[in-house]
Amino acid sequence: MKYINLYTADNSYEANFIKDDLASEGIECMLTNENFVTLMPHMNGMLGSGIQILVDRADYDRAKEILVKRNNTKILACPNCNSKNIKYGLGTKHRLKKLLALVITLVIGFPMWHIRQNYCCRDCHTEFGN
Repeated sequence: MKYINLYTADNSYEANFIKDDLASEGIECMLTNENFVTLMPHMNGMLGSGIQILVDRADYDRAKEILVKRNNTKILACPNCNSKNIKYGLGTKHRLKKLLALVITLVIGFPMWHIRQNYCCRDCHTEFGN
């Protein structure tokens, strides 16, 4: 089984509701980062640290349809090329500044700057906001 990220939730309630929705349709999934996000909510969003819902690659398309239908979540598309091959992360613009802020935050143990992540098209490398 090869697991891929279906969705990144902000809290454990949302993640577990989605997990239950998928399980009721017969799709197995697993959650990652649940304890980290629950114990350190002020660090949520750094380097994709939301609760990630992972599904098997074979079930990805069906799980995406269920997620859209049940939660009214729209499937993102690149505003430049209309591709659906999107990733969520630090992006390429100001990446060095974001990494430096992250290192400083980890050293002092308190977030100094809000490190915002963006969506990035894997085809044309266009970055766009949430």
